[in-house]
Amino acid sequence: MNRICTSSSAGTLSNSSLQSPRAPGSEKESPRYRSQKNQCVKVAAALIFMISAGFPVPLEAQEQKIDKPLFKMETLFVSKGDHKEIRLPKIVVANDGTLIAFAGLSRFYRTSKDKGETWSDLQTISPKCEGGNVIVDRVTGDILLLDPGPDVVAWRSKDTAKTWNSEKVVFHQNGPDHGGTMGSEAGITLCHGQHKGRLILPTRFRFKFKKGKSDLAFHYNAVYYSDDRGKTWRESDPVQSGTGEAAVAELSDGSLYINSRSHMSADDRRRIAWSYDGGKTFVDWSASDELFETSG
Repeated sequence: MNRICTSSSAGTLSNSSLQSPRAPGSEKESPRYRSQKNQCVKVAAALIFMISAGFPVPLEAQEQKIDKPLFKMETLFVSKGDHKEIRLPKIVVANDGTLIAFAGLSRFYRTSKDKGETWSDLQTISPKCEGGNVIVDRVTGDILLLDPGPDVVAWRSKDTAKTWNSEKVVFHQNGPDHGGTMGSEAGITLCHGQHKGRLILPTRFRFKFKKGKSDLAFHYNAVYYSDDRGKTWRESDPVQSGTGEAAVAELSDGSLYINSRSHMSADDRRRIAWSYDGGKTFVDWSASDELFETSG
């Protein structure tokens, strides 16, 4: 049985929570950061003094009793029958706030209109749909499900997943390597800068002449990007070799952050790269000191 949490995250991050290596002030502490840090130190010191001196601690600093759980877990999909492949589920938020959860490598999904409190019955995109990755176009509100390959058929919904229609799309690749999107996280729409409105879809590629699980060193992540609302897609330059299963986010300064699983890492650290041109190239490669793989 597979479970997915019904919470979700946005595709745009604030500079205060994550900062690109080339952002102004990233190489040294800004005056604002130093001021905030000093203020936190003063508050912590004052609390320690009050506790040690026996003074009553302000209510805000005391542990608060929580009457309701902060999170709950609900089984949305069960591996059985004709929807066994749900190990890579996806969940997105439509423009009207509807949550849409997809059962991994399949055509099945469920929706929620009340922020995940209740969910619809299992729904089907089409018997002809073979699954894929999903992206919400924040400009049009359309929801697209697609996966690169020969004669790609994308499935598009214009009414928040009530109905779906198929359409042919074109993928322009930089070489003969095969790219697949299903193992990566959902795509995003850029909201800032020169490329505002561009669609970004994280994708894992592998060299055409390599096959099987033993070729992970020849896998690499990249993204597909589209400037015509998903009709045509172009491949970016690659990130680190030996990577897969990527997640991409946009910062409020317009830079893109991509975080990748590293199949060849000896210490299980995930790989990081940055784009400053709307997803065409990725630079400033590094290994994360905070995010590690939890399983093989």
